[in-house]
Amino acid sequence: ALGSFGRARRVERAVRTPTVEKAEHSRSSRAKAEASEQSRASLDHNASNASPMEYPRLMRTDAAPQEPPAPRAFRVNEHERYYPVVGWRRPVGPGEPHAFEDETGREAAAVDPSTGWRVDVTDETDGAGWRYGTSFARLGESRRGGRAAKRSTDRCRRRAWAHAADAGPAPPGRAGLE
Repeated sequence: ALGSFGRARRVERAVRTPTVEKAEHSRSSRAKAEASEQSRASLDHNASNASPMEYPRLMRTDAAPQEPPAPRAFRVNEHERYYPVVGWRRPVGPGEPHAFEDETGREAAAVDPSTGWRVDVTDETDGAGWRYGTSFARLGESRRGGRAAKRSTDRCRRRAWAHAADAGPAPPGRAGLE
């Protein structure tokens, strides 16, 4: 029985003519077009009867103005590592901080002193605002003699930049890098 089924199928394929195939293709194209038209009509009907709450906020015409963007960071930390031949450069090793980070530790854009940024100089930093340590993790810890002076074993340093809008007026003689 299986052999005759296979022969019948071959005969059926042989009987097909280009005219028959074209008619079948035309029928399937019409069916697809009708289904597409029905789904469009359904969407139009649903859209005209829908309440504004069903549409996403961005698509509604009665939506309130968008919230302002999140405020940018007003304090950014700059990190550098000492490399014996080349000197102080941005850290590039795995697990090291970004060259510039905001207060939460996320990468921040490089600071441009001409756009209102200034170095935050305190008693715990040197004249250029740097704190020194043997590793980035230790920069927050205290040590005898403080972190304001570089020691021969220090290979990492960090300084804080504050935006003028947040930091207030610059102290006399310290309006940025020194």
